[in-house]
This record gives sequence, C-alpha cells and structure tokens, in this order.
Amino acid sequence: MQAVVFQYGAVLVLLFGFVSVLWPYVVPYNMTYVEAAASRESQLIVIVGTAVMLPVVLGYNAFAYWVFRGKASNVKGD
Repeated sequence: MQAVVFQYGAVLVLLFGFVSVLWPYVVPYNMTYVEAAASRESQLIVIVGTAVMLPVVLGYNAFAYWVFRGKASNVKGD
C-alpha cells in the first residue's frame, strides 16, 4: 500500500513540475492556454451535448444493471 501511495505522489510531483516549468504554454514555447482555448460557441455546444447525453448514458447503464441483476453467478470457469 505504501508503494502505491509513493508512486501516486511521485507522479503528481512530476506532473506539477512539468506544468510549472511550461506554464502558461500548452505547446511548449509556442501556444498559450488562452490561444488554445475553443470559442465560446463551441464550448456551449459541448456543455449542452454533455448535459443531454450524460443522463441518457447513466440511465441506460442503470437500466442494463437492473435488467441483468442476479443473472451472473459466482461459478468459476473450467
């Protein structure tokens, strides 16, 4: 368990170091995060699409879980 925590910590430290060195550039020394941002209209389309589709996907998964509940057993394969 300690090794996993250490690995996650090491990855976070490396990512933080990488971001802090390159800030505010998304593409190193070429494009800032402001230049890389999508237009307001594009972001609005994405958020509306997400707001519509996320409940549909979650509802379908809940329905599939409900339909197949109890169908699986703990029988091990050969």
